Amino acid sequence: MKIRSLTELQDKLDSEMAWRIKEISSMKASVTTGTSQSRATLIRAGIALSYAHWEGFVKNTSEAYLAYLNSMKVPYCELEDCFVALGLRAEISKANQKSDAAAAIQVVDFIRNEGDRRSSFMLKHAIDTKSNLNSEVFGAIARALNLSVGTYESKYHFIDESLLGRRNKVAHGEYLDIDAEDWKEIADEVLKLLRLFKNDIENGATLKSYKKAA
Repeated sequence: MKIRSLTELQDKLDSEMAWRIKEISSMKASVTTGTSQSRATLIRAGIALSYAHWEGFVKNTSEAYLAYLNSMKVPYCELEDCFVALGLRAEISKANQKSDAAAAIQVVDFIRNEGDRRSSFMLKHAIDTKSNLNSEVFGAIARALNLSVGTYESKYHFIDESLLGRRNKVAHGEYLDIDAEDWKEIADEVLKLLRLFKNDIENGATLKSYKKAA
């Protein structure tokens, strides 16, 4: 993935958001018009869909942000520590694929001498939702991108119980007692979270909060 400008990043974020809104809206319409027999099945599918959009959006937009930073080529010495840690993680990942001492020495060299090197992040290894994007995992991702978690903390119970907890019940074939209105509230809350995360990434890029304060 290559994102060469702030405009391209914003376009990517808008695109990621637009199709998810459309799909969730389509599911809500299907639940509303479905028969009483089909509604329960659609609601179960809607819970899984809502969670999938939560996890997918956070992962894809986080990687888009890092792809944008790759294009900016900011030296590590100018970045906030969390981004230096992401760069170090990439070096460790490469070293783990080799067994010789030279690979480990490269990691040590990075720590000691690579502050002026232009930053580069391996998108494949940088963002890990663990296929279980609970509040703890989300918080770790947000902090890795130097995004504040304070505005999300009031939503942690929703993320862990209302969304992820119910998604896990669906995934494990368990009974789910939830009506159409409750599901629509969950879907709407997920969209609010996606918009909030999108805005935080846009603000981080625009305000250059990835850089250390002068």
